[in-house]
Amino acid sequence: MELIINLPGYENISLHLDDSGVIQHYQLCCSQQTTILFKSCLEKYGKKPSQWPKSNLFSYSQGLDKFGHSDNHHSSNNDERRAALLIQEIILRARGEWKPPYAGETVCNCRGVSSEEICHAITAKASSVEEVSQWTTASTSCTTCKDKIVELIQYRFLK
Repeated sequence: MELIINLPGYENISLHLDDSGVIQHYQLCCSQQTTILFKSCLEKYGKKPSQWPKSNLFSYSQGLDKFGHSDNHHSSNNDERRAALLIQEIILRARGEWKPPYAGETVCNCRGVSSEEICHAITAKASSVEEVSQWTTASTSCTTCKDKIVELIQYRFLK
């Protein structure tokens, strides 16, 4: 099985797993922070990402309120946050649990913004509806998609 986690313009992680879910080889084209976290998980938890813990990778998610607003913008390093989100995605995909809301759907019909574009913005840097709007233009017209954006933010941060 091949797992590819791609954040266009930022990160690309490719894992080749055998039938039991063990990493046979991998290719990392990513930030130093993501590389360090990935290799740390390999060392600490072994070559089976489905057995890596998905909690405690980072404390950033603890600072999001129910509206997807961050109360600790300045205390969290964005590279660390992005690395943790990518590693969490690897873990969830390896477990077969990666099921983001609105997958494959257009979330913002006014601006034609897909759930994938919104997830990329969240992984890259956005942590509130306002920041997602700045990155993607979603929710800048009628704002009826705001609740869906909040759901996607909360899913990415495992709330």
